[in-house]
Amino acid sequence: MLTIDRLRLHLPPEYKERARHISRLAAEELAGIKFSHTEKIESINISPVKIMHGMADLQVARQIAVSVEKQLNSRRTTGV
Repeated sequence: MLTIDRLRLHLPPEYKERARHISRLAAEELAGIKFSHTEKIESINISPVKIMHGMADLQVARQIAVSVEKQLNSRRTTGV
């Protein structure tokens, strides 16, 4: 299980009205990620996620979750 105390997203200005909803959806997507180990990580930074014009909030949230999962898995395999 993944527990996140704080999630900070930097979205393009035109997503201002959708940011809260996207954040909530991203947190829900991240909550579904299964991990077999326990580790406390103070923070991670992910590379920018490409958002295509007209993407639905859930699509954006899923891309964010996939990027976070890749970063966490990378940390585990490289020991960073």
